[in-house]
Amino acid sequence: MESLVDDGLVRAIGVSNFSGTKLKDLLETARIKPAVNQTSAVLWKIRTSVAKEFQSYDVQAKLAVLNGDWTQAEQLLLAHGGVDGAVSMYTEAHRWQDAIRVAETHHHEEAESLKKSHYQWLLETGQEAEAGAVKEADGDYLAAISLYLKGCSPSKAAQVVTSSGGSYELGLLDSICAALEKSGLHEKAGDLYEHLRRFEEAKEAFRSLYTLNARGSLRSKDLLGDTHIHLAQKLESDGDLREAEKHYTAAEE
Repeated sequence: MESLVDDGLVRAIGVSNFSGTKLKDLLETARIKPAVNQTSAVLWKIRTSVAKEFQSYDVQAKLAVLNGDWTQAEQLLLAHGGVDGAVSMYTEAHRWQDAIRVAETHHHEEAESLKKSHYQWLLETGQEAEAGAVKEADGDYLAAISLYLKGCSPSKAAQVVTSSGGSYELGLLDSICAALEKSGLHEKAGDLYEHLRRFEEAKEAFRSLYTLNARGSLRSKDLLGDTHIHLAQKLESDGDLREAEKHYTAAEE
């Protein structure tokens, strides 16, 4: 019947004489919620029990999910003490962040287990960059960098290096810089080289950016000259006046 809706042959689906139990079972697998539950009603046999079951909070929560209203579904479940139900609702839909949020807010005993399951699911589904964000939030910066590189997010790996304040092996830093340049992120590569005080490599990275911009007429600003001035100011503040003078001279050429 759902395929009829998909094909535009009908506008809605209805059911007839479904009890609350049957309706719950239907909502477990339904992709399109029933628009109406037609029930028989005669003067001497009014089926009030069906209406009451249909109004139960768990049925209403499932209907809210089918409508895409996750907030309402969560509120309905939590209002009736259904923390387990809310967590299950989110995990079944792979909405891990919401599941973890609910679990932590209500001090659920499975909160830490949910975090591990979320991380494992990210790895199994090939979402290395998202897994890297999890490790970064946990303060495991080395693992985060590795996952960011594997997930083709070298700019995020570079951000960890510049913001974490840690020291990293030269080989790893070279890998990040190479990945940035390979991805065409020459400005970010230059920034990272500059952070590492590898000024000549920073200059070459900015030169590559300047060449690309000049070729495509993307920017009129003299990036190379600005780079020399920026490097000169850095060196000057460090007391290396001779090298600073060289970059000031190069900026004027």
